[in-house]
Amino acid sequence: MAADITPRTPPETTPDTATTAPNGDAGHAPPEPTPVTTHRDDEARMLWREGLPPDAVILVPSLAAAPMRRPENTWAMLVLAADVLDDTDPDRDGEVALFAGSRLPDRPPAAGCEGDLALVPTAPHGESPPNDLVDVEMLLAHRNRWLRVGEWEALDPRWPWTVAITASAIMALHTETTDTAPPAPHTPAERRPLQGWGGNGGITDLLTARLVRAGEEFLWNRRSRRRSRTGSGQCECGAGGGQAEAQR
Repeated sequence: MAADITPRTPPETTPDTATTAPNGDAGHAPPEPTPVTTHRDDEARMLWREGLPPDAVILVPSLAAAPMRRPENTWAMLVLAADVLDDTDPDRDGEVALFAGSRLPDRPPAAGCEGDLALVPTAPHGESPPNDLVDVEMLLAHRNRWLRVGEWEALDPRWPWTVAITASAIMALHTETTDTAPPAPHTPAERRPLQGWGGNGGITDLLTARLVRAGEEFLWNRRSRRRSRTGSGQCECGAGGGQAEAQR
């Protein structure tokens, strides 16, 4: 008997999902790339949330390395916000929640910056390298003069946490001092609500919209339970200082 030479039926093949369909489209669309966020994106969102100008620099919380020297063509950093947690949570009382400022290209006249604080970082002992230590000088604009109210030597990159506590305290003391002083004859006594205003809430925006006048007390209910110090709007180069106190 002749041997059966009938060929075996080949097994059925399943279509490869990675092969290209007849119409030229892939069987499965590739996953969309995950958006990458940078510290600049995080900083921009935080500045918007806290009502600070977009060109401000956040020192605390740490979103980038703290500046250890003054950038070129910069005189100092104007303090815009110094927020310290209160005793609502005893375990975090005194913790720095927000410390931010903006760069001043030139030294403005102190007469137009009453109550503002400026930070001047320099190299220790006049040395340039290395950049792992910094001297910080704190200046307060008061009575037509820039007064030195703080000085720290050879601080490490966590210097903003050290300086922020003093900045908040000085701004608070200056606010209390100006509150006890008799008002100037031209100072309006009325309090104007901000209802119906659709701005972001930054002190610069409020000044631009003429909803706040330079030197006025400004109560700002910002986020969290903080003892907050925000800009006075006094400085001609930007919004800074200690005239305005945000209470929570």
